Amino acid sequence: MVLEKFPLITVHGSSSIEIGFQHGKKLKERIQKTIQVYHMATNLKEDVIFDRAAHFKRVIYKFNPDYCDEIEAIAKGAGVNPSWIYALNGRTELVPLLSHACTALYFSKTGILAQNWDWAEALESLSLIMRIKKNNGHEILQVTEPGIIGKIGFNDKGIGACLNFLDYKGDLNGVPIHILLRAVLDSSNLEEAVNKMKNHEHGTASNILIGTDKGKYVDVEFADKQIFLFENSNEDEIFIHTNHYLDKASVPTLIATEEDIINSHVRYDQALNLAKQVVDQSIEDMKKILLNKSNKKHPICRKYVRHPLFGRSGSVCSIIMNLPRREMHVTKGNPTKHDYELIKL
Repeated sequence: MVLEKFPLITVHGSSSIEIGFQHGKKLKERIQKTIQVYHMATNLKEDVIFDRAAHFKRVIYKFNPDYCDEIEAIAKGAGVNPSWIYALNGRTELVPLLSHACTALYFSKTGILAQNWDWAEALESLSLIMRIKKNNGHEILQVTEPGIIGKIGFNDKGIGACLNFLDYKGDLNGVPIHILLRAVLDSSNLEEAVNKMKNHEHGTASNILIGTDKGKYVDVEFADKQIFLFENSNEDEIFIHTNHYLDKASVPTLIATEEDIINSHVRYDQALNLAKQVVDQSIEDMKKILLNKSNKKHPICRKYVRHPLFGRSGSVCSIIMNLPRREMHVTKGNPTKHDYELIKL
């Protein structure tokens, strides 16, 4: 096993503009490289991307204008057109890129929230851990991509968020999922976070698993203008989500390939079987699930394999959040090859 570390940067201030400018300035080169990765993958002309970015700017401003201030400041700090930063934050809705394979879990008994983030190999060398410190005392620790203001992480109130992409046939013109993730991490409690998920301009397709340090969770599936909610049924529950809709009553029309859907169901069933063997709901229990690759064709922990747009994709990192202790255990790269690093908020 090897210990390689994601860069850890801290941005702080009393305003979104201060925080965004530091983000952009500190990550200038990484932001420019990330733009290149997605521009090549989408194969869209710049004017098409900027047109969509202008739409996302209007939607984000309506949801929370402070996020627009932060995005504009990132662009200024990085020396890039703000349209590129809006496009990065709306990348999931801009072009739904297939072959997602993230597996997320929550242990209710211990308040441990975790996932493997499966994505493009190119993002392993570009992603980072960001600590956001606001002058009002609010703090966030998250794994994110350069230029993207919200992703996988938790805050000082013990609220955490994981992300699973879901495929849906439709025009995804609502608040981008990465903006919604930041809104969760800016929340002071579970009720506030869930209300933000409900009260916005719908039009995205992904899943956010919100966990707390109190053993409570709410899972939110987004299907364009519909949302489906799942929450605790008991205090010892283990919740699992992969990349298919769990709601059986009104399953949306999918654009994923049959192989992608099979992959998601196999990983879900494998995680469920492993969860049945868990007693303590500890960090080590979580690692045993996330590192599992017993199914060679559809493993929970994936090596990098060919991707039609990104070259190769697989488990970019593994993230385990001990919410009561405000600690993150994270690997840079596949967790079967790289050790977990402990970072405290």
